[in-house]
Amino acid sequence: MINRLTSFLVLSVVSSPEGQAVFKKYESILELLSQFEKEFFESWVKVVPGQCERKLKLPLLLRRASNQELALNFDPELVAILREVHYLRLMDKDNIPEEALKIYERSETFRKYTSNLNQTIQWYNKVRRTSKLVEFELVQEEVDEIDKHVEQAQTALDWNSSDLWSYVERLHGLVHSLETRVQCTQSNVEQIRTIMSAWLKMPVFQRRDGKKDTLLCIEDRHEHTQRRYAEISAAATEIHRLLDDNLKLFGLEGEPESPRWLAYVAFVDAIVSESLLRTIGCSLEETTQPIALWPYSD
Repeated sequence: MINRLTSFLVLSVVSSPEGQAVFKKYESILELLSQFEKEFFESWVKVVPGQCERKLKLPLLLRRASNQELALNFDPELVAILREVHYLRLMDKDNIPEEALKIYERSETFRKYTSNLNQTIQWYNKVRRTSKLVEFELVQEEVDEIDKHVEQAQTALDWNSSDLWSYVERLHGLVHSLETRVQCTQSNVEQIRTIMSAWLKMPVFQRRDGKKDTLLCIEDRHEHTQRRYAEISAAATEIHRLLDDNLKLFGLEGEPESPRWLAYVAFVDAIVSESLLRTIGCSLEETTQPIALWPYSD
């Protein structure tokens, strides 16, 4: 009974003048959308071949003049064409321009190129962004050599160049080697900071029970002094080892007296000296802090 009533109501609405008007409007909108789709596709077909030709001739890399960092130059229009062809093929659309189909056939190749180059760019920019001047001067020659390869990507190579994967891999390897070694040297410097921070809040002589209003424990001062001396000696040995590691990582084994390496050693010395001074200050503050030894009353 309910189904018959529902069918009657639907038929009544559809058959009414208002219902017929809605259907006509619906058909009109569909026709307009179909016409718009046709015109848009025809316009797209006209411009895509030229876009493909122009954008594939762009250089692989760009350099920002403000900070010398690199950027990938795979144009967003090429990304859009690859995406559009993908969906047009899913729709079984005919008359897709041959140029667009050829680009789409290379989509996996472009993905490999851009993924690899993006990682290379990230490493390169990290070296420029995180290296202090005294560090960067130690790898300047290596960066200059890499920049010669980068210049190829800016002036001589485009996305249609032959044997492009060989170039991309070579640049990737050079930059990765540099970034890995620079990262190791910076980690070693951070380790030196960590080593030297061990005593920043640990005076040689401490007060009984750790309370500020008690006397210093000086009965076993000789033992405390010897222990601190041994700790600092061990730290010095480790710091020299880390510094020697950095000498090798920077590829300067044969140049331990070169001005640029000595400048770097002075940079590390300044870190150690500052920490030593702060360590001494910590002990002095503890031993000279005034306390009330003789309580008195008015």
